[in-house]
Amino acid sequence: MKVLKLAILAIFGISVSASAQTVQEKVDAKVQAATAAYEAALAKVDAAKRKVFVADSLIQAGETAIERNNEIVDSLMQIRKELLKENAIERKALNKEAKSRDKDIKKQAMTQIKDLDKNEKNTLKDIDKQIANAQKAMAKAEANITKGKTGIKTAEVSLEAAMQKYETVAEKYESVTGNTAAQIDDNDDEAVSKKDKKKAKKDRKKNKKAEEDEDYEEEDED
Repeated sequence: MKVLKLAILAIFGISVSASAQTVQEKVDAKVQAATAAYEAALAKVDAAKRKVFVADSLIQAGETAIERNNEIVDSLMQIRKELLKENAIERKALNKEAKSRDKDIKKQAMTQIKDLDKNEKNTLKDIDKQIANAQKAMAKAEANITKGKTGIKTAEVSLEAAMQKYETVAEKYESVTGNTAAQIDDNDDEAVSKKDKKKAKKDRKKNKKAEEDEDYEEEDED
């Protein structure tokens, strides 16, 4: 009879142990699932922020390139204008000498006019090439700005959705694991709407109040 009781107790002990193990496994599974969801949500926020940053960088780089190349074009156009003006004055003087009765003076003037025309042609060709390159760079910058503006709209929508998802998942993560989720600083992020900032702030206050209430209850129990 004593042996039977011991056997029953042993079986009961095994059963209780197995039951406890099953409960712990379920708890562990919930923690793992909540942690995985939290990390995935955090990664999506980071990815969305990177897309916003890349799109914004395209816009800023494009605007900077346009400003810089506009200055280059203005400068080159001024150089071109001054060159033509100076050459016109010099050419006028040489044309006078080219009409001289002195053959040597006339010959020298004709040679100088030929050299002046050649140098002017080569210089203008080089200036015009630089102007064309600057204008090409501005066209590319305009395209990047357009691409950036289109991309930032899509990125902002993705970031807004990612932020909302994160707030929900972070709350569940804290509830299941007892760990505090990282608070994403969106105060300096223009891509996040004011509505999302207000919601995030409200949720943080709510979580803080819940923690304070929990601490107060523990103190009462003590």
